[in-house]
Amino acid sequence: MMTPSKSRGVPHYSFPILSMNELLVCLGELQVPLSEEQLKKPSSDHVRRVFEQLLEFLMGVSHEELSQPVFAAMELLQYPELHEDSISLIAFHRAMQKLMAACGIHDFSVRDYLHPEFQRLRRILSGIVNFAKFREERMARFEQLLAQSELLASSRIKLEADHAALRAALDQLHAARAAEQPEVDALEAQIAEYAARMNEMNSVQATLQDELSDLKSANTEVSERLAEEKHAVLTETQEVCKLQALVVQSPDRVKREINEMQENLEREKENVTSMHTRTRTLVQRAEGLEQCHAEMIRLAKLMSDAEREMNQAE
Repeated sequence: MMTPSKSRGVPHYSFPILSMNELLVCLGELQVPLSEEQLKKPSSDHVRRVFEQLLEFLMGVSHEELSQPVFAAMELLQYPELHEDSISLIAFHRAMQKLMAACGIHDFSVRDYLHPEFQRLRRILSGIVNFAKFREERMARFEQLLAQSELLASSRIKLEADHAALRAALDQLHAARAAEQPEVDALEAQIAEYAARMNEMNSVQATLQDELSDLKSANTEVSERLAEEKHAVLTETQEVCKLQALVVQSPDRVKREINEMQENLEREKENVTSMHTRTRTLVQRAEGLEQCHAEMIRLAKLMSDAEREMNQAE
């Protein structure tokens, strides 16, 4: 297992140098065939093939990808066909440097695969095997985190889609609210007008009720006076009849007095009738105002319900 240490701010890793048998077994497990003879006496071609197999297994970089020319770089060369091998070699070397850095080997150079040596190759392969074991131990956790990441990414996409749908619905509601705002303003102005009219009618109704109360009192008073007058006329008539039976010296004066009393009675009747008519008119006006008041209350309730529904729609 690699043990990290730091020197001048750069992390270095110490790993065990494996024996020849351990290296051959571990490389076999990695499906990288290597014989004892090839390890003791390494050749440039074979070492490069081993490194390419390890790159593909540990980093997912195939031989074909390493051999693929970089067209952007080839276009800058005067004779690109003369540099195909060198460009491929540069791509291979860069990939190996990344792998060596991950394995804790920071002194990797071209000489390690162009002029390989046994002890040097043994150290490099020991570092790679140590990294492969470390990678295998962490792979389960990595795959678990990768699955969680994919699940979170999927959830994020769904949440973003839901958010976009909700935002579109909200924008649509705002647009509908903006389109309905003139009607709302007109209704609010109408409500204010109705409220003012209602206050005015309430004031008129209060005045009419006061007048009606006064008229009722006056009507009661006139009715009482009329009853008294009737009673007085009846009494006078009875008294006149009695007197007529006894004395008939001045019949014209008596008739004149009786006529005057009857005229007074008729005037009182007319006053009572006029007061009754005015009372009925006032009662009818009061009933009309009460109906208008009830209608204003109903309209105000309808407007309040409409405004509440619009607020809920937001």
